[in-house]
Amino acid sequence: MADWFTFAVVSGGAGAALLGLLFVAVSIRIEAIASSAELRNRAAQTLGLFLVPVLVGLTLALPGQGTVAAGIELVVVAVVVAAALEVLDRRAGRSRRGERLSRVLDVAPPRTVTCVILVVGAALTIAGLPLGLYLVALAVAVAVVGGTVSAWLFLTRVAR
Repeated sequence: MADWFTFAVVSGGAGAALLGLLFVAVSIRIEAIASSAELRNRAAQTLGLFLVPVLVGLTLALPGQGTVAAGIELVVVAVVVAAALEVLDRRAGRSRRGERLSRVLDVAPPRTVTCVILVVGAALTIAGLPLGLYLVALAVAVAVVGGTVSAWLFLTRVAR
């Protein structure tokens, strides 16, 4: 696990920076966002995606734990995040406005792809397979890219 410390620090820091930037962007248009259940929940979903790298980073940076403990913690992170993001998606509704990118996200939602890859990676980590942590890294990358795309769609919708 010590080999993954740098990844934990970088991914956690990147996720935290993205979280902070999104908070600033949301605060600038808080009136429009607060008045729309869809926008509030889409903003919360995007924040949730950016939280994944932070939680993965915290998990991997914990000192003295083995791969089994880390894998179990990552499963918990994936399940909790998946449940929260699904609730937020249901609350936001399905009112995508025809953007091509929105339709792509409906087919392969970043929340689902991230959490599935994270669970598989965590399970392989628990089984002691080195591939598991690489899949965890892929889940972090999907969360960052998916969160960035979601933020773009969300923030451009707020501007309208």
